Amino acid sequence: PAPAAAAPAPAPTPAPAAAGQYVADPVCEGADEFIVDTDYTPVPGCNFQFHCPLCDKQLPSSHHVQMHVNTDAHKGNADWERHKAARQAAAESASTLALRNPYAKEYIVDTTETVVPGCDHRYWCTLCEKQMPAPAQVELHIASTGHLKAVAAEERKAVAGAASTAIIAAERPAHWDEFIVDTWVTPIAGCTHRYWCMLCLKQLPAEATVDMHLGSKGHERAVFKERAEEERDRIAASLRPERLAL
Repeated sequence: PAPAAAAPAPAPTPAPAAAGQYVADPVCEGADEFIVDTDYTPVPGCNFQFHCPLCDKQLPSSHHVQMHVNTDAHKGNADWERHKAARQAAAESASTLALRNPYAKEYIVDTTETVVPGCDHRYWCTLCEKQMPAPAQVELHIASTGHLKAVAAEERKAVAGAASTAIIAAERPAHWDEFIVDTWVTPIAGCTHRYWCMLCLKQLPAEATVDMHLGSKGHERAVFKERAEEERDRIAASLRPERLAL
């Protein structure tokens, strides 16, 4: 019998993408940078040509890809992934303006290392001028509303004095007040959403959420109180010293 023909050698399998690396080359029409073409980058367990690693979705055709990338779920995941990348790049840039963590202990002084006249306990908050005997009291104090509000006020002063224009993004809606921070422009340590209200210490994921927050009674009361305090400070500073002594 004639010898059997040799089986053809299997085609080499392309190397898979490294963990966390998204490959979109070649890209089908309408795909963003997160869509993987499994013909070029095999994805274990994916039985279709395209795969979205952000949403863990299998997509059989370019038409399905176009529909998927336009869904709110994918847009939200893609925005968040880009936001994380932007925050990572910002954290690595020494020139980026970064506000301090409102829960940081930088205002807490250990009196065993730095003497504070008149302080009878071990710890002292230079911002609130409070004495604390033990670390447990320090943790309670830095998480208190009074301390957080005081830190937020200090941050607003620092931003206004150093680079207030950096807070406002080019596409920032005109009706937003100065207390809303775009963390893509000005990273806020500890904030995991795009927007941050410096006055209310709230994280806001989207523009619609910001609009709802700006219209809330809590934010309106906080803004009214802040404006009133600023006006009182302005009037007090304008009075003559002899008037202040009365």
